Amino acid sequence: MGFKQIRNKIRKYSFQSLSIELINILKSLEKEKTISAFWYPLILLKWTFQFAGENYPSKTATRNDVVKILNSMESLESEHKLFNLKKHKNAQLISIIISNQQMYYQETVWWYSFARQLVLYTDSEVKHKYDINRSFKKLTGIDIELFLQLMFATWMYVEQNKLMNYEYSGFLEEGYYEIIVALAGEKNAQKFIALLSITEQNAKQAIENESKIRDYDLQVFEVSVFTKKPIIHLFGHSFIPHKSILNQTVNHFIYDFMKQNDPSFTEELGRRMEKYMELGLKDVNIKYETETDLKKKYGRAENVIDFILQDEILVEAKAIELKQYTNINPVSQLLSNELKSSIVKGYAKQLLTMANKLTNKEYFGLIITYKRIYLGGPEDVWNLFLKEAVTEIALEMDLDISRLPYQNLFILDIDTWDKLLQASKNRGAKISNILKKARKNNESAETKKFYFDLHLEEYHVNNYSLKHLTKAYDKFKSFEQSNDT
Repeated sequence: MGFKQIRNKIRKYSFQSLSIELINILKSLEKEKTISAFWYPLILLKWTFQFAGENYPSKTATRNDVVKILNSMESLESEHKLFNLKKHKNAQLISIIISNQQMYYQETVWWYSFARQLVLYTDSEVKHKYDINRSFKKLTGIDIELFLQLMFATWMYVEQNKLMNYEYSGFLEEGYYEIIVALAGEKNAQKFIALLSITEQNAKQAIENESKIRDYDLQVFEVSVFTKKPIIHLFGHSFIPHKSILNQTVNHFIYDFMKQNDPSFTEELGRRMEKYMELGLKDVNIKYETETDLKKKYGRAENVIDFILQDEILVEAKAIELKQYTNINPVSQLLSNELKSSIVKGYAKQLLTMANKLTNKEYFGLIITYKRIYLGGPEDVWNLFLKEAVTEIALEMDLDISRLPYQNLFILDIDTWDKLLQASKNRGAKISNILKKARKNNESAETKKFYFDLHLEEYHVNNYSLKHLTKAYDKFKSFEQSNDT
């Protein structure tokens, strides 16, 4: 069953009856200890805002009616052309699609999620040429530090309610608004809530602005628009449809908002990521050379990289992410075209080129992105889109790929970079030894990992002592402590 048939079913029911049933289903799923497929009712709730009640007179939807539509959405998912393994024979593509649909909601949020953003977006030590905080305030009416304080309070209210001596009901009750007003004042509180909110009146426009997939048949795989507009006001109540979407809101709202609204943001963030990463290297006392050092050695015209660590690891930061459409259609040509100026260039023209300039030995390579990119392990990435492009560049530039083979290339997001440094700090282990073990694990199907972060589980990084993070977190502690007493 395609989208049009599902849309026609939605049209015949009233908005109120459909939305109430979906809210009840989402709140029921929210209480379950294991993760259920809440992304289906999230998509259906979005379509309800767009299409419900278009037929007159509208019928009243029952729970059974809604469950039937949700079952139809599962059928819609299975009709994705890449799910036909007989034709495509590449289960890796399915893993990428499903990761985009489901794994984003499982990203972790803890105190360092807020501290990292505070450093990246407001700290003078990482600022390059452009003031991200000033731009954000101009666009939203509130500055980034206050936004993060209010986001922290929201997360505490929803996820850490035991620390606040109450039971989260699933709805944002009067006590929540009292907290927000106490922290920000009435005007700023209103701006914050409006920035994150959807109502029946503004929903269609908000959904149009935030939806990145225009093909409705594929929207069943997209990251929910409610991650960018997580607070819904309906029928006299305010609520977050499912609290797991807050993981995305906390981690990526500022990034997503600024990338969408400020064309100068991405380049500035890339520069700040380099300076941010250097703060961690200094704290862990890792020997390194910077891009500036390398330009002095090899000339400014050369394709230098951001860091060389301990004369063993070559590192390049890229403030990139995959477009939503590519995430749910990860065919080789789309991936290669989109990542030609980032991952392909980062590996072949920067990391591999530098490896060939250095002493005659084998190196590891790290490409650090802001958001996590779910493409699989090094072999998967190589076979999926790197092999053809990199081989061509290597022949053209006379590069020896064995100096930094694809097995030694890992793609990490900035959160995993912090975790890697903390693992090294906790165990006193060289970064290269951690990478060698990850490479060894990837040689076997039993120990191979889909994402590098999973290789770090054995190091049990449950907290962080990186100084730039703990210093930034001091600005959030007063709120946490006041609610813990």
